[in-house]
Amino acid sequence: MLTVYHSNMFTPQAGRAWRAPVVLEIFALGNLSFLGVDILLAHAINAFHHPAEWIPLFVSVLATLLLPPVLLMYLKTDRMVWRRTACFGGLAFAFIAIVTGMSGMWFHLESRFFQQGTLHSLVYTAPFIAPLAYTGVGFLLLLNRMVTDNSTLWARWVVFLALAGFAGNFALSLADHAQ
Repeated sequence: MLTVYHSNMFTPQAGRAWRAPVVLEIFALGNLSFLGVDILLAHAINAFHHPAEWIPLFVSVLATLLLPPVLLMYLKTDRMVWRRTACFGGLAFAFIAIVTGMSGMWFHLESRFFQQGTLHSLVYTAPFIAPLAYTGVGFLLLLNRMVTDNSTLWARWVVFLALAGFAGNFALSLADHAQ
């Protein structure tokens, strides 16, 4: 049985409407939304050659449409049943994002670089690190629902995931600059 430790993310406190976990939730939603735009542009280059290339776009559109109501439901209601539903809805999106990122990395690993093994093929192939952006955002959603925000553990995980995202973007920037 999955035990979910509800964070204090949405507990009302006077003068603290924009608590850090709420901002993190909005950040994750924005990232999933703009990842969809990025995927649309990147996969349109080869006209979505493989049907699996539509999956991350579908996940982003679904998250953009369904996560705001989940967030609002969790913020606005006091009934525990609805709060649990909203929490598990967010957990479902977290797991979907994690699986999307991991499977996207697996698909990208079948690219030209790993068949030819040259620097040229590394620079001009599908970036195998890029799908992990979905995984990182999924872990942020998971963290926001399973660790209380008033703990140092929550803050450390946020910093770790931010640094991991920075490292991934830095590596992709280096490869892109080589073009």
